[in-house]
Amino acid sequence: MENEIKYAFIASPKVIRHKLGNNAADVLATLIYKYKHFKSKNQLVSHKGYMCFYVSYSDIIEETSFKHHTVKKSIVTLKKQGLIVSIQQGLNKPNYYSVDEKLIDKYNCEIFFLGKRN
Repeated sequence: MENEIKYAFIASPKVIRHKLGNNAADVLATLIYKYKHFKSKNQLVSHKGYMCFYVSYSDIIEETSFKHHTVKKSIVTLKKQGLIVSIQQGLNKPNYYSVDEKLIDKYNCEIFFLGKRN
């Protein structure tokens, strides 16, 4: 996975970037990338009815170069929009995350095609 990260470029659609802001869009793109990685390796874990993967805040911070506060605020935004689910495992353990691919696609298309605004 290290080589994948080394040469990876994580991009987010303009529509999502416009609706959520640059930081939340980049965090979402990172979580989607992680989700797809774990899914391709057949390593998603079923937890509380969601297909999840685990990633720490420090991993997200490292991949986005954002500060802890920015990542936390972005994750709150993504959760409020229903695009991700975050499940805490406990003290000193990374959170489980689940990405709703269908909702993200629908969210992206509805905003674009219907001209939905804030």
